[in-house]
Amino acid sequence: MAKKIVEPQIKYTAVCVNCGVFIPENKGLVRENRHYCENCAILTPVAAKPSILPPSGLLKILSYLVSLTPIAGFLFGVIFYSQSEPAAKNFGKKCFIMMFIGIAVMLLFFVLVLITGAAIGGAAGGLNLGEGYY
Repeated sequence: MAKKIVEPQIKYTAVCVNCGVFIPENKGLVRENRHYCENCAILTPVAAKPSILPPSGLLKILSYLVSLTPIAGFLFGVIFYSQSEPAAKNFGKKCFIMMFIGIAVMLLFFVLVLITGAAIGGAAGGLNLGEGYY
C-alpha cells in the first residue's frame, strides 16, 4: 500500500497592495497598515513622517496658558498628540488637560455670574435692591 504524502497547508494572512500576491504567515512587511510581499517591500520607499517637536522653556509655559482656551487647547492637543514621539504625545495630552481645566473654570464663572446676578438683580433675587428700595 502506498503512503499518502500530506503537504502542509500554508496560511495566508494578507495580499500585497502592489502586486496582489498572497502573503504567507510571518512573511512580508507591513508599513502604515499596508501589507507588502518580500519583493515589493524592497521596492517601496519608506516615507518618514515629519515630526513636530513640542516647545520648551518659556514657550512651553505660554502654550499651556494659551491652551486654557478651548479652541487653542484642542488644536495644540490634536497636533501634538498625533505625533509618534513620546514627548510630543505627552505635551498634547497636557494641552487637552489644560483645555478641560479652562472649560471647567469658564463654567464655574458662568454659574457664579448667574447666581450673583439673580441675587442682586431684582425681585426674583433675595436682596431686592431695585429702584425705590433705598
